[in-house]
Amino acid sequence: YRNFALGSLMVSIFLQSLLSLVQNRKQGFGMIIMEVLIASVGLKPPWDAYRVASGAEQLANTLFDPITELTVGKGIEMFTESIPSILIQFSAIMSRLERGQDITTSSIISLAISLLTTGFVSATLSYDLDTDPRRRAFNPEFYGYVPDTGALRAFLLFCMMNMSASMVLLKSMLVIGLGQKSWIY
Repeated sequence: YRNFALGSLMVSIFLQSLLSLVQNRKQGFGMIIMEVLIASVGLKPPWDAYRVASGAEQLANTLFDPITELTVGKGIEMFTESIPSILIQFSAIMSRLERGQDITTSSIISLAISLLTTGFVSATLSYDLDTDPRRRAFNPEFYGYVPDTGALRAFLLFCMMNMSASMVLLKSMLVIGLGQKSWIY
């Protein structure tokens, strides 16, 4: 399991470094090196979040505005780290069950936390884009499903998070179940 987890982490860092390279290819060598180093040590998501939170504007000669770069980075992280991690954890649990061993509480808690954080990231991908004032002004027919009041926004984010976590759980069960040799189809 360790090799699969390490492999997914390396793929994530590579793709985030590639995103940094493509995004900043016309910004000069110094900016490219700085951005790729930030991605290489795993700090790209908080770096991008800081840019969005501080209201940074899109730099000249870059492909994406900061919120789009953050969204793409979150997507890369979710599909190359979070979801593979859930599959690895669920596979380990299923392997223990097949061998007749007990499942530890910590493994269930770890899986639940992974599912909820993946659900949260998935929900915030949509939430962040929908609540962006520029996107709402540009295309109000498409953006604007997130309510303007705080309590309703929080409730919608909670529902989106749980729905995403549930979908990841169901799909993980399907993938791991289909991969188990002893299951009857």
